[in-house]
Amino acid sequence: MKTKNRSLFKLITIIIILISLFYCGDAAAAETAYNGGQKTNHETYIFKNNLLQHISAHTLIIELVENATAEGNLHKPLMKLILKKSRYSSYNEWLYDTVNRSYFEIALDKANGIIKNFITAAGEALLISKTAIPGCDDACYDSHRIIYLSDTVQAEFIYEYENNSRLDEFQEIAAAFKLDGRRFSVDYPAGRYTIKAGNDANEELVDAAAAGDIKKINEALERGAKINARSDRADVALSAAAKNGRLKAIKYIVEKGGDVNVADSDGATALMTLATAGDIAAIKYLMKKGALIRTHFTKSAIEAAEQNGKTAAARYIKKAFVQRNLDLSSYKKFEYALAARKDGQGYEKTIFHILNGSGEHEECATEAHFFPPDILSMDIEIDRAEFKNYEQWLARLPVRGKTKKFNTKAGPAVIAQILIPDDQTGDYESEHIFFLNDKIQAVFSFMPQDSYLKEVFIKIATSFEIDNDAVRIKYPPEFEAATLNLFERKL
Repeated sequence: MKTKNRSLFKLITIIIILISLFYCGDAAAAETAYNGGQKTNHETYIFKNNLLQHISAHTLIIELVENATAEGNLHKPLMKLILKKSRYSSYNEWLYDTVNRSYFEIALDKANGIIKNFITAAGEALLISKTAIPGCDDACYDSHRIIYLSDTVQAEFIYEYENNSRLDEFQEIAAAFKLDGRRFSVDYPAGRYTIKAGNDANEELVDAAAAGDIKKINEALERGAKINARSDRADVALSAAAKNGRLKAIKYIVEKGGDVNVADSDGATALMTLATAGDIAAIKYLMKKGALIRTHFTKSAIEAAEQNGKTAAARYIKKAFVQRNLDLSSYKKFEYALAARKDGQGYEKTIFHILNGSGEHEECATEAHFFPPDILSMDIEIDRAEFKNYEQWLARLPVRGKTKKFNTKAGPAVIAQILIPDDQTGDYESEHIFFLNDKIQAVFSFMPQDSYLKEVFIKIATSFEIDNDAVRIKYPPEFEAATLNLFERKL
C-alpha cells in the first residue's frame, strides 16, 4: 500500500513539474477573466529572457493580432506594446520630447482630459487620447496611447484597431501589465488574439545595413521594417550603410525605395557621411541617384569633404553638382512684382537670394541676412535706376580689369570684377553682372567661395527678364530663391 502511495505521489509530482515547465515559457496558465460583460479565456504572456539586458541592446515589440474567423477576418491588429530602456526622468520630459511642447501646455491638456492618469499592475501610467493636441504640428499623437515609465523601463501601448470599438479591451490589457524585476507579463484574451513578439524590425534593418548583410536586410523588411525609418538609436539604414562603407548595401537599399536624402538625427545624409570618408565610388552612385549636396542648412557634402582633407571627393562633388544644374529646361521660375517706393522716387530696393542647396528658405526671407555665409551663392540686388549708362555707374566702383559684355533676356549687361572691402578677412575680388535700363538697375553678385558654380550663375543671369514692373528669374531645381525688401526692413 505504501509502495502504491509513493508511486502515486511521484506521478503527481512529475505531472506538476511538467505543467510548471510548460507554462514558464512565453505563455503561462490560462485563467478566466471578466471582459466587456462576458467571461473570456485569458492567457498571460511572460517574457522569458532578462528584460533589462534585452532592452539595453534592442527595442522589444509585442503585437496583439486578431485571430482569423469564419467571417473572413484578416488578422487585424489590436495594439502594439513597445518596451525600451528608460531614457526619460519624468512623464513631462517624455511628453515634451514626443510632442515638442512646454510643461505648462502639457499640464493644461491633462486638466482638460486629453491626458489622463491610468493605473497598470506595474504602477501609475498616462492615457493619451487620439484627440489632436492643440498647438502641435506633425508631432501630435495619431492614436490612443498608454505610456508607462519606471527608472529602468519605458513601455508604450499603442491602439491600432480600425475604430474605437475595442478601446475598453485595449485599456483592460494595458491595465494588466506587470513588471517584476527582470521580467514583464501581460494578460490577453487568447481566444480572440495571438501574441507576436520580436525586436524592432527597424533596428534590425539598421544593424543589417551597417553590416552590409543583404539577407538580413530582406528579413527585416519582410518583418515590417520601413526602409527610411529611424531606429530608436536615431539611425537610418542608408546612413548606417554609408558610415560603414557598404556600397552593395547602399545600392540595395536605394533599389528598395530608400530616400537618398533621408537624414539621421544629426541632419547628416548618406552623401555627407561618404564625403567625410572620401568614398568616391559610393558618392558617384548617390549623386547619380539625385542626392543633394546640402539639406536644411546643414553642412554641405563639399564642406564635409574639404574639412576632412578629402580633396578628390570634394572636387568630384563640385563637378557633378554643376553638371546636373546646367539644364535650363529643368529650371524653376520665380516672379517678383516691383513695388513703388513710398516717397514716390521709383522702386523699393529688393534683394533676391539664390541659395545653393535645398530647404525651406522662403519662410526665413525676413531674416535672410542671418543665413550662414557658406549658403548664399548669389545675390541679385534691384533698385531704381540712378545712372544714365554703364560707364557712369562703373566709374563709381572699384573695378579690377576690363569689363565684358553680357546678354540677359531683359537686355544687354556687363560683367566686371569688383574689389569688396572686408575688415575681418581682408579685401577680396568678386565677379558681378550689372544690368541697367531707364527704370531699374540690378547687380548679380557671385560669392567667391562658390566660384566653381560660375557656369550655373551665368545660366541664372541670362534668364533675367523684366515685364510690366515685374522681374522674372529662373534657377536650378537644387537651389532656392528668397527675397528681402530693404526699403521697409533695415539691416
